[in-house]
Amino acid sequence: MQKLLLSVTVLLFLFSCSNEKSNDHTKNESVVSEGVDENASETLSFEEKIQKVIKANSYNPEDIVDYDLKQDYIYVFLYNPTNGLSPAILKNEKDKLVWIKSWDAIQTSSLSAGDAPIVTIVQPEDADVKDVKIFGKSARMTKFTIEITEDFSKEVKYWVYYSKQPDEVLDNITENIEYMK
Repeated sequence: MQKLLLSVTVLLFLFSCSNEKSNDHTKNESVVSEGVDENASETLSFEEKIQKVIKANSYNPEDIVDYDLKQDYIYVFLYNPTNGLSPAILKNEKDKLVWIKSWDAIQTSSLSAGDAPIVTIVQPEDADVKDVKIFGKSARMTKFTIEITEDFSKEVKYWVYYSKQPDEVLDNITENIEYMK
């Protein structure tokens, strides 16, 4: 009789553990399906929302190396060895990220879209550059290492400067960049 009681108890215990796992699995499935459903996007983290928009616009979310928040705009910087540095601008509209614009394979450029702050991105070819000033002001550097093969990697550096001044964009931008070694 004790063996039967013990067997039933063990069976009930295993069954209850099995239900907990099943419930957890259901919760995970609902999170995944909510991630696909636009109406349920509030359950995604901010980074996951960025990745979702990047992927929906034919970029690889794994290529994201940095992003900056400026007012309602998100500047996303992607890098891959084939295309180089590619920035994208997203806008945060009522907890929904909207794709504004992107550029492929830039080196040194001032970029703008609508009323978004102007971003100047400098990626010098000279690896000895230690700092960059744009319009006399220090730019923020981002540096990372990309592994090309098992035994070869490449260090990538670029500088970013934001402005709301329309005269600090496009025209003669290279004349207003100072490289410090």
